[in-house]
Amino acid sequence: MKCGYCGWENRDGAKFCSSCGQKLLGPSQVQPLEDDYLEDTRTYQQRDFIPVYEPEIDPEEAKKKKMLKIVGLVVGLVVLVLVGSFAYKGIRKSNLEKKAEKFLETEDYQEATKEYTKLYKMTGDEDYKEEMMKAQTLARDSESLKDAQSFLAQEAYKGALEKYLEVKNHNNDLAEEAREGMIDLQEKVGAKVDSYNMASRYGASLKLLEGLLAVDPDNEKFQALKEEALLGQNAENAEKAKVEQEKQEEAARQKKAAQEAENAVKRQQAARAAYNIVNTYQYVTANQANVRQGPGKNYGVAYVLTQGTEVYVQDTSFDGTRIWCNIGDGWISYRTLNGTY
Repeated sequence: MKCGYCGWENRDGAKFCSSCGQKLLGPSQVQPLEDDYLEDTRTYQQRDFIPVYEPEIDPEEAKKKKMLKIVGLVVGLVVLVLVGSFAYKGIRKSNLEKKAEKFLETEDYQEATKEYTKLYKMTGDEDYKEEMMKAQTLARDSESLKDAQSFLAQEAYKGALEKYLEVKNHNNDLAEEAREGMIDLQEKVGAKVDSYNMASRYGASLKLLEGLLAVDPDNEKFQALKEEALLGQNAENAEKAKVEQEKQEEAARQKKAAQEAENAVKRQQAARAAYNIVNTYQYVTANQANVRQGPGKNYGVAYVLTQGTEVYVQDTSFDGTRIWCNIGDGWISYRTLNGTY
């Protein structure tokens, strides 16, 4: 059967043209425009026939076209959403960057950290992670500087030094502020040490400086102050030692003078006592009394007298401690004769 639209010869019983896809209507349903026609490979020219009514579309073909339209629409919507999402993401990223930079300019490092954190979570970009960590460090350093100033105001110099060193070692935008703070700290410590030294409180100076050098052992300023305090302490100790020695020497002189005065008194008393017993008879009061070969304990014993023996004192001699009595054939201590000396 020929197609009334394109002239294609289809098999008998076919409902649709295998060439153009139109429903086969049959010869009775088309009206020829003119008698003559050109037959060429069994195809009629398009102008030869006009359908009597609107042709019906193949349902399968229509379904395919509909599906293609739906797919195209969905793809278009997806593309539109992706483009819109990308554009929104770009705008939001730009806004977050501007906010982060603004917070850094105003030294609000906590808020800057939040913005960089959002950027990193949104993009996964390691550069934003690095900026986030820098902002976190700046935030901590900002708090450390505040703590350092508070410690400094309370003269808690060691705590202030620890905070300044934390910031200084990070070498960021706040490092210079930390270095200036350390200069201020050193000046205040120097003034404090000077006041201690003027009051001869070298121990207080050394305690303060040793605590600071435990935190910052290479600090030349603190080392110089410690050396100065040590010199002052050594000089003070030397002066104290000199004064103490002078005190001891003066005490020895006074003791010696007192002893000499006491001895002089004793000698006077002994002289009077010795004078009073010359040419007198005395009795031995000790259980035994050594009679020596001379007036002193360093002389040998000639013989021994017992208690109650009577002796005659011919002469006396005082050795500074004892009165010795000459009894003719030897010398006997006056103490053994119930004497005081």
